[in-house]
Amino acid sequence: IRTAMSSLEQARAVQQATLSEQIRSVAEQATALQGTTASLRAALASPQARGQWGERMAEDVLRAGGLIEGVNYHKRKQAPGSSGIPDFAFPLPNGLHLNMDVKFPLSNYLRHVDAGSDVERQDALKAFTRDVRNRVKEVTDREYIDPANGTVDCVLLLIPNEQVHAFIHANAP
Repeated sequence: IRTAMSSLEQARAVQQATLSEQIRSVAEQATALQGTTASLRAALASPQARGQWGERMAEDVLRAGGLIEGVNYHKRKQAPGSSGIPDFAFPLPNGLHLNMDVKFPLSNYLRHVDAGSDVERQDALKAFTRDVRNRVKEVTDREYIDPANGTVDCVLLLIPNEQVHAFIHANAP
């Protein structure tokens, strides 16, 4: 019996050491993930950084779709007869082109997600909705739609985040 008890005690000690090591590893990974999340959130707090990240996401999607810069689209190129510089322009048949701007309204979305009360959540939702409408207005006011100068009669607005995009459609259709 003593041999069996000793053997069980050794096996338990090995399992406890293994479990302790796994818990320590998970804690380290959680700490690293928390740091990465904080860094990402800080980086995306800057509108300029969000814009650059959004343009990069758009370009990744265009390239994944097989489009080639300079052939199927132009990046940050002023259109003839226009003072606006869209993030992307797509040449179309008959000398037309379609402009696209990337917008990433994030700050009030994050306020909504992080809100501690219904009142804070509703205030953030109103501010977010206003932000989205202002981004749409910006894009439509920038001469990106100018059929007299060769554009089609619409403009594309890309929101490069699926969660934010879905939130817009759910709360501000």
